[in-house]
Amino acid sequence: FLPLSWRTITMSGIKSLARGVVMVCIAIIINAALDGIRHREYLHATHQSFTRPPMAIIAQCVVVLFACTWGIVIATPGLKPIRVISGQGDIRNFDFFMARPAFATFDHRAFR
Repeated sequence: FLPLSWRTITMSGIKSLARGVVMVCIAIIINAALDGIRHREYLHATHQSFTRPPMAIIAQCVVVLFACTWGIVIATPGLKPIRVISGQGDIRNFDFFMARPAFATFDHRAFR
């Protein structure tokens, strides 16, 4: 089976892999843009009209889109909760202020 080093991949290792994937994706998308420019120059030199980019450029962009999205989602740290200061000066979670009783509805003539 797999060696022990392959089975014990830590989260920091995955995050560094994701950062590497993002860097490679940036390089590939720059390459795809340069390929598109070269393709337009080729069409201009051969007096052909532009219909669509080559499938290789489209495939590069689609693969990079998904790979870069995965890398960004994995590499970013978790979100922190929004902290607000109440009237008494203590710091509370934002969900505390959004908690309203279920019976407090505003059903009167102005909304009909």
